[in-house]
Amino acid sequence: MLKRQILTTLVGLFFTFSLFAKPVKILHFTVDISESYGEIFAYYKESGDIDYFEWKIFHPQDPKDPGESDKFTVKDIQDGTVFKKGLPKKFVKVWGDSFSAHNGGEINIRVPKNVVTGKHTYENVVVDRLGNDWEVNHPSQDQVKRVHIIVKKVLGIPIGVVDFKFIDNI
Repeated sequence: MLKRQILTTLVGLFFTFSLFAKPVKILHFTVDISESYGEIFAYYKESGDIDYFEWKIFHPQDPKDPGESDKFTVKDIQDGTVFKKGLPKKFVKVWGDSFSAHNGGEINIRVPKNVVTGKHTYENVVVDRLGNDWEVNHPSQDQVKRVHIIVKKVLGIPIGVVDFKFIDNI
């Protein structure tokens, strides 16, 4: 009986640690003008709190392109960080003053609406913790899994984001 309890405890701990050791994809995003896509992963501590996030951008149209990635922390969100820097502007800025590793919270997103005029458009999402599960919610859609970004082009050149489509499946 004691051996069974010890084995059950060890197996439970193994699965708990392996869950927190692996990244969990929380969001997939696409852009209407490209085959490129991105994903955001969350890494968790043993307590289930967020340790850090990682974003990756993939360019399947160019097999030689290794893609791009970077990490950001809860502190980065609280301070306001930039996902992707580019010329002539810093592109995707995110911030959430009251965002926490334990409960999540609101994340504001700013992207260029028109790089020529310097105007931006804003969205916000809420990252919610439900026990040890986390989900991304938007005012128009709960349990968002995918965001499709619509880009405006002038003379065939992308100049900014026109709209975000929040979708609940991948």
